[in-house]
Amino acid sequence: MTVSALVTRNDITATANQTSFTFTFKVLAATDIDVYKNGVLVTEGYSVNGVGVTTGGTVVLGAGVPVGQIVSLVLAMPLNRTTNYQNSGDFLANDVNSDFDKIYIGAVQNENTIDRSIHMKDVDVPYYISGVAQPMELPVKADRANKLLSFDSNGLPAAVTSSTALALIYSGTNTPEGAVTAPVGSLFLRTNGGAGSTLYVKESGTGNTGWSAV
Repeated sequence: MTVSALVTRNDITATANQTSFTFTFKVLAATDIDVYKNGVLVTEGYSVNGVGVTTGGTVVLGAGVPVGQIVSLVLAMPLNRTTNYQNSGDFLANDVNSDFDKIYIGAVQNENTIDRSIHMKDVDVPYYISGVAQPMELPVKADRANKLLSFDSNGLPAAVTSSTALALIYSGTNTPEGAVTAPVGSLFLRTNGGAGSTLYVKESGTGNTGWSAV
């Protein structure tokens, strides 16, 4: 049976103490699927049913999942080649179909991974210099270390220092006054604050004073 599904992940909101979760894509081995519970990778304590089935199968967890938590089943097939055809050897349809299935599944897996990354839309016209479209690649490591990702006036990626940013956002416990050094215009989010003591704005100075609660 041919493989046609374009799905490579299923995100399921659990019912109370749910243990069985359905995935709707083909996996060629039990290790070809990653299981996440509320965004945390589960590395053991579950079984995978339906390996090799075109329409998918189920992942059964050893312990029930609380109601409302999200279980994500994600295709994570390693992109390697494990078969090699020999001269004058058997050329079986089952082996060939399995190899082509793996190629197709790998292509769809890569496509869906790319779709989840930051990239330009087809309708977005690139910025050209002398007829050459400029790349949307990140600056090299040495140029972006300890800097912020920004976009210049042409829409190209650029690394900027904190002094050129409009403002910086910090967070932590207790008041930033006398504790956090930042430029004017910065914000501080106090994680243990309350009414009138959760958000702070840096209103003066270049050191660790000049913070005001708002």
